[in-house]
Amino acid sequence: MNYKRHRLNVASWCGKCSENQDVRGLKGRSVGGGLYTFHTLRHFVILLPLLSAVQAKLTAADTYEVDDTPAQATIFTVGSSEQHNFHSETDEDWVKFYAPTDWVYEVDATQLGTNSDLQLELYYEQPDGSLALIDSADKHLSGSNVTESLTLDLKNGNSGELPGVYYLRVSSADPALFGPGSEYKLQIFVPAGPDGGLPYTPLADGGPLFAMGVFSVYMDPPRALSAGAAWRVTELTNQTYYSNAALYGLPIGDTPYHLAFQAVPGFQAPTNTVLLLSTNQTNNIQIYYTYTNLSPLAVTASGGADGVFRITYLANASNRYAIEESTNLFDWKPLVTNQIPPDGLLRLSITNPLAKPRCFYRTHWIP
Repeated sequence: MNYKRHRLNVASWCGKCSENQDVRGLKGRSVGGGLYTFHTLRHFVILLPLLSAVQAKLTAADTYEVDDTPAQATIFTVGSSEQHNFHSETDEDWVKFYAPTDWVYEVDATQLGTNSDLQLELYYEQPDGSLALIDSADKHLSGSNVTESLTLDLKNGNSGELPGVYYLRVSSADPALFGPGSEYKLQIFVPAGPDGGLPYTPLADGGPLFAMGVFSVYMDPPRALSAGAAWRVTELTNQTYYSNAALYGLPIGDTPYHLAFQAVPGFQAPTNTVLLLSTNQTNNIQIYYTYTNLSPLAVTASGGADGVFRITYLANASNRYAIEESTNLFDWKPLVTNQIPPDGLLRLSITNPLAKPRCFYRTHWIP
């Protein structure tokens, strides 16, 4: 495709700058990245994608993206390792894992290059779906083979932590460190467990002739679990339902297994699904119950002395909802409009000036 050259006389552009400037004013300046619109004297409109010096360091995203929020957290198999990177200055990585009692868990994140400064945050998922920060680590600076570590002790009874699902946030303490050389290795393991992993509960005895396949089932949202959400293997005769994300084992044969899900009020249960098992491999299965009421439900809210207000709504997954703010309950200002993720949780975190006397929030479904 051929383009004619035109001398540009810039009247305005949309992007990081709000003032009208001549194009010559861009020379020697650092301009933020974005899509800029230039208007020529001949009424041509030319779209130029500009890259800042920092954005020029962008690298390919790792295979676990997109995992930048708790709702997008990938399931981490305890005893395994994953390699991640920071492909942009806003990139962060979230994983979640189930931690039963009577074990001590080690979390290690090792910088493989020199272009990252890892920091770790460990959260516990509470019954209402909110996340409580229980520990963090940021003891080192950038550098190759530097490891940040956390310990989750559910064995000795002194930590006060509970068994359940834990979320780990990995980010760069220095946002300028990302791109090539930001790779790191993440490990979560039990030092006393077999091969650093957790033992599993066999649901059936395969004897010496059949290899065992190990799996776990994660179910969301937490309010569905509280209402009785559970799963069972249809090929088993005991008809027992399970609701936690512990590890279970079944003998691998020629006939596939299937998972069925218990009906609970207020939620649509998932359809039956095939349970795939592999030798020497753990299959982590994420299952979502769908909240059936189009009216959102506030499940948790908190405010801090620093002016940070957090609220979590339970809503119908895949629908769009708007969150609005008011200081008098009459005049409402829209804040965000989001599509509900598969876990059915819409989260808002906002910092209000300490001088603001009061503020109210509401959300509603957008048809």
